[in-house]
Amino acid sequence: MLDYEFGPIDPNGFSFDDFPAIAPLELIASDLRINLTLFGGAASRALMYKIAESPYEKATLFDLAPFSSDFDLSHDGDKEVSSQLRKRIADDVPFASWFRWSILDGDQASAARRARFKSTNVPLRRIEIGNHGNSRIPQQALVDIGKQAVSYNRNPAYEDSALAQSGRDVEFFGIMLALNALLDMREIFGSGQLEIGTKDMAGWLSPPSLTRQFELFDANPHLATRFWNLFTNLVTRAGSELMSEFPVLESVRQIAAALPQMGPLLSSSLSEGRGFATSRVTATGDYRSPNLTPQVLTGSEAQQFSDSFLQLLPAARQSDDRAASMRLDPAFELIAAVPTTELKPYALPKSKREDHDPYYSAADEEFLEIAWVPDPSQALNPNGITACMIPYPDAFNVPYTFDVPAVGGVFSGNRPWVRIRLDDLLQHGPNGKTLKVAILILQVPPEDPS
Repeated sequence: MLDYEFGPIDPNGFSFDDFPAIAPLELIASDLRINLTLFGGAASRALMYKIAESPYEKATLFDLAPFSSDFDLSHDGDKEVSSQLRKRIADDVPFASWFRWSILDGDQASAARRARFKSTNVPLRRIEIGNHGNSRIPQQALVDIGKQAVSYNRNPAYEDSALAQSGRDVEFFGIMLALNALLDMREIFGSGQLEIGTKDMAGWLSPPSLTRQFELFDANPHLATRFWNLFTNLVTRAGSELMSEFPVLESVRQIAAALPQMGPLLSSSLSEGRGFATSRVTATGDYRSPNLTPQVLTGSEAQQFSDSFLQLLPAARQSDDRAASMRLDPAFELIAAVPTTELKPYALPKSKREDHDPYYSAADEEFLEIAWVPDPSQALNPNGITACMIPYPDAFNVPYTFDVPAVGGVFSGNRPWVRIRLDDLLQHGPNGKTLKVAILILQVPPEDPS
C-alpha cells in the first residue's frame, strides 16, 4: 500500500468493478473463466479519472476512448474465447457498439507484452487493469499522477525488438504516446507537464533521426496510418498550440509534410483549416474512408449545401401518398456538412493482425470519425451532436431511409467531433465499388442560458 497526496493506493488492488464505465467486464471475465486485462490509453485514462478529484463515476466510455482510440483487451484463453468475449461485451457493456474493441488471445497477449516492454517506457501507458484485482500499476505511473507530470525513458532494448527489426515500428512513436498521455492528464486534472531532454533532442528525436525513421514508411504503409492516428489525436485535442510548446512535434510535422504520402494531407488540413478524419485500416494499409482531410462546411455554406443536396434526393412518400422533398428533422439544427467523401466496401481485405502485432486493431467495428474547426458564432451542444450520412443519388441502389448511427461531442479546446458507425451502410453498399456519400452534421440546439 502506497500513500500519496491523493490518498492511499494499492497498485495491484483494482478490478474492473472499481471503474463504473467498464464494470461489466468483471462479471463477463468471471463467466468466461478467464483473466482479462485492459491496457493502453483506456486503462491509463480510467485510473487518472478515478484518482482525480472530479467525480470519476461520470467518466463514460467516450472519456476512456476518445477520438481514434480503441479499447485494448487481452486474455489468457484461446481464439474461440475472443469471439465469446466480443459478443458478451456487445450485449452487456452499455454503449459498447460505439467503440472498437481490440482483443488479444493468450498467445497474442504474450507477444504484445514483449513488444510493449521493448518500446519507449511511458509509465502511464504501462498501466493494466484486470479482473480479480489482477491489475498492474507501475509505481512511477502513480508518482507521475501525483506530480501531474508525464515521464518517459528511451528503451535501450528497442533496437532488439521484433517490431523494430521487421520495420513495423518506429521509435519516435513513443514520444507521441507520451504527448497523448500529457493531453489526457491536462484534460482530467487541469494541468500536466512533460520535459523532453536536450540529449534526446540531439539523438533519437533529432531531425536526421526522425527523417531516417520516416523513411521506413515507404516499405510499410501501416506505419503511415498509425502515425496519422497518433498525430490527428494530438492536433484535434490541442490544436497547433502543442507544436509551439514542443518543438519536436513541429519537427515531426515538417518532416512528414515533405513526404509524398503525408505532405499533401498535412498541408491541406493545417493550412486550409480542413477537418481531420480517421476510419478503420484495411489489410493494404489504407483507410476505409480514404479522404483523411475532408472539406467541412460550416455556417451559411453548410446550409446552402444541405438545401441543394436534399433537393437531389428522391422524394419521400407521405401518409397521404403524396411525394415530398427530403428535409431534416426540425428538432435539430445544422452545424456542419461534408459535401463528399468516399467509403470503400467490404470487397477490400479486412484488416488482420500480422504475427500477433499489438498495434493494429483486428476489431470488426467500422467507424468514420471527423473533427473540425467550428463556426465561431455558433454555440455547440456537446451532448447533442449527431449526423446523417446519405449516399449520393443514382450511383447505387442504397436505401435512403437507412439510419446510420452517429454520435458526437466537443473536445476541451472547442473542436467538435462526430463518430459515425459504418457497418450496416457498407453491408448494403455495392460489392467492390466505392460509395460516395455526403454528411450532414446536426445538433440538438443548446439551451438558452438566459
